[in-house]
Amino acid sequence: MATNPEELKRAFDRELNITDFRLVWEKAGVLAGRWDSIGILLGISYKKLYEIESETKTARGCLQKVFDCWLSRNYDYKSHGVPTLRMLCNSIKSNSGGADLALAIEIAKEYAINLTSSGKATTSPVDTSSK
Repeated sequence: MATNPEELKRAFDRELNITDFRLVWEKAGVLAGRWDSIGILLGISYKKLYEIESETKTARGCLQKVFDCWLSRNYDYKSHGVPTLRMLCNSIKSNSGGADLALAIEIAKEYAINLTSSGKATTSPVDTSSK
């Protein structure tokens, strides 16, 4: 069980993949109305976002496809980075993305609490400073 800041950092920077879809959807599915902004911050190309929009009828469906694309590394991950919980939280808190700092912190705290034996997060993957 992770109990120190270095172990938590590794956990938040662990590469996510399609098997983590449920974790991502459960936490960030509420942001369907900002699916395109989230997609941009996760590194999905405009071309791919237009393709998703033309194929999908609902914002919820679009966000599902964005997460599928991101977790499947169907984007330029070499330039934007591989999918991580830190990347997700930072896109959620961004004014250009989900603009939901409280949700990003909630995800970080819940994940950190699940990783620590003491039940207290020892570090946060989310930069809470104003930008």
